[in-house]
Amino acid sequence: MIKTILLILSYLLGSVSFGTVISNSMKMKNPRNAGSKNIGASNMIRVNGLRAGALTLLADGLKGAIPVLLTKHYYGSRIAMGFGIAAVVGHIFPIWTKFKGGKGVATGIFVITIINYKIGILSGLLWILVFFLSGYASLSSLTAIYSATIAIIMFDNQKVVLWHIILATLIFYKHAQNIQKLIKQTEHRFQPTNLTF
Repeated sequence: MIKTILLILSYLLGSVSFGTVISNSMKMKNPRNAGSKNIGASNMIRVNGLRAGALTLLADGLKGAIPVLLTKHYYGSRIAMGFGIAAVVGHIFPIWTKFKGGKGVATGIFVITIINYKIGILSGLLWILVFFLSGYASLSSLTAIYSATIAIIMFDNQKVVLWHIILATLIFYKHAQNIQKLIKQTEHRFQPTNLTF
């Protein structure tokens, strides 16, 4: 019963649209109505600047990290990561906004980091590297998540492999259109209109 309650709470926490909350509180453009119309950090940087994007990245990441941090000691990595994935599902399919949410990348990477900080940090650094080399946030996200999944399969506790596969599948699903555009070479490179902090 406690685990069910924690699962629901993790999902509800993940459902909080911090991109919208931050833009409203700072009296900025609503990310749902500008840029790529995504509520994540990349679009927040594009339409509202680095500070708003950084705050969104941190808040979205903590949505995944907190459930794992609070439960890992008591239930172990396998169950704790399940709570983290529930937060990712909440971010992607938020109950508060008719199940139309973000892509779950920041939330997912923070979950991975709490489970295995080395792989999590490396996936974050890989995101940054691919982004600066390519200019595509979607390619950076896919590379980071799938590289983390491969690393977990090869080097880490096999008990969490299934969760990583589920996470990678969710990220793939949310990036399906981006993948098609990357293949067709029609994906837009990241061109923020405001890089002030």
